[in-house]
Amino acid sequence: MFYGFYRHKVDSKGRVKAPAAYLSELGRAFMGLRGHGGALWLMPDRIWSQNFADCLGDRMTVHSAEDSRTLGAIFGSAVRIELDGHDRLVLPAHIREFTGIESPGEVVFSGAGAWLEVWNPERREAWQNGEIEESDHDRRLDELFRILEAARAGDASGGGPGGPSHP
Repeated sequence: MFYGFYRHKVDSKGRVKAPAAYLSELGRAFMGLRGHGGALWLMPDRIWSQNFADCLGDRMTVHSAEDSRTLGAIFGSAVRIELDGHDRLVLPAHIREFTGIESPGEVVFSGAGAWLEVWNPERREAWQNGEIEESDHDRRLDELFRILEAARAGDASGGGPGGPSHP
């Protein structure tokens, strides 16, 4: 479980040292996903699998164009991240642009239970204070969680992920 709050410097190449407190839980390689409010979510492989890949994956039936757009927006922005030999992760340019993280600059790592959030410090404060309006991406994340719940409910009812398929 991820908890706590740490500030770290980002170098001119977009690299930032991962907090030592998170290394054993996070692992050497993990998934990065654009999160709510402009955060980067870092998920250990087991969390990614339990919450996303295993519930959706090849078993997901896309019921609408909106489902297709939602899944494409979320999974299309996901990135595999590996720590280098100095326990640094490289924040790709498209992730830095989404999060507003500057290189060089500073980030905050914030525990979020099952995953870790990486933020531009000012953006995190604004999000926590309700000063950032919900974006289209935030709404798509909410829709993804709706799709995941439907997939889980289908598994629980014996009807398969997402319930019956459309012809």
